[in-house]
Amino acid sequence: EASGEFVERACALLKERIAVLPEAGQQLREMLAYDLDAMLADERFKAYVDSGAIRDTAAIILQAKADGELDGVGVDGEVFKKLAGRICAERGSAKKKAQRRQLIAPMRLCLTSSDHGPELARFFAMLRHADGNVLCEVVPFEERLQALRKKFE
Repeated sequence: EASGEFVERACALLKERIAVLPEAGQQLREMLAYDLDAMLADERFKAYVDSGAIRDTAAIILQAKADGELDGVGVDGEVFKKLAGRICAERGSAKKKAQRRQLIAPMRLCLTSSDHGPELARFFAMLRHADGNVLCEVVPFEERLQALRKKFE
């Protein structure tokens, strides 16, 4: 059986996202999936790719990791707020909420390969408890960073 902590955290995230129990498996698989190449090829995200926003954001994320700013992922709920602040500062200050969203959206795309999903801090807190008993593909945080490094460095 899957780890108790993973199951508890997954249930908490799924409870907010599904209407009926049969949806849980598919929703969890979608949350855990990470296909960077598919995201980069997706027409919905073409503007972020063509503008360099994905590449620039990936570079900021990788530098934040090198600087030790992502060491608390999955434990410290403030990590992603600080990362978002760094991204806004380095990519351009955003005073309006809509502008800030445009600067932050590539962060979610880089880290999850999706433009929607649960709050990043809660998602990665769940993900860090995934073990060999989880019966669907799980791409840990470090592997996601390796994929970004391979693609953009």
